Amino acid sequence: MKTSIENINTGGFTLAEVLITLGIIGVIAAITLPSIILEKQRKELEAGLQKSYSSIQQALQLYQADTGTPLLTSDVQHNGVNFKKILMKYMKYAKDCGYGYSDKNTACIPNNPDSKDTRIYKNFNGSNYINMECFDDGQFVLNDGSLVIMNTIGACPVNISVDVNGFNKGPNRLGQDLFIFLFNGNDGKLYPGGINNGIGWDNMPCNKTSTSWSNGGGCTVKALTDPDFFKDLP
Repeated sequence: MKTSIENINTGGFTLAEVLITLGIIGVIAAITLPSIILEKQRKELEAGLQKSYSSIQQALQLYQADTGTPLLTSDVQHNGVNFKKILMKYMKYAKDCGYGYSDKNTACIPNNPDSKDTRIYKNFNGSNYINMECFDDGQFVLNDGSLVIMNTIGACPVNISVDVNGFNKGPNRLGQDLFIFLFNGNDGKLYPGGINNGIGWDNMPCNKTSTSWSNGGGCTVKALTDPDFFKDLP
């Protein structure tokens, strides 16, 4: 008795079944993969912020342990070179970037207030470019790739800001991957932007509607204390 090929059950899948299965997998991946990637990026930003905050605090503590006194305004005000050198001494850095405005050709980010190249970082909701004149007294890259930027003179308070995932990775927004820490030259301590510490910039916003260039500067304290902060970025 002859048996036709059509009647033989091999126990496998037909080509149509395989294609349908692959199509379903592709649809599921297309739906879920972006959210998985986004969640991973947000976790990395959160971890980077915590690490940066800890590293800068540790640097200030090591300075005090070595000198017997905290780092004060007299040590950094109008002396950005000294401030940067002090921080670099106690932090594991990979590259000295120069000073931005005065040494723009060697800076990790172009930082000339008279140039369109300063249109680099945006505010929290992306509605405006931030004022880079408040971040132009020194830059260096840490071993983990984060970029440390500081300001010591001018109309803006002394601050140490960190792009926690580096300039070459987005979103390059204040309050999302660029965070401001305010330095109190009276006690040598570091305060996250947005905390009411009486040393300036207490009114920096952190919301989805403000078009102020400083919108996002007040997000640092929220990003450090609110476990849901990175889940609802604009």
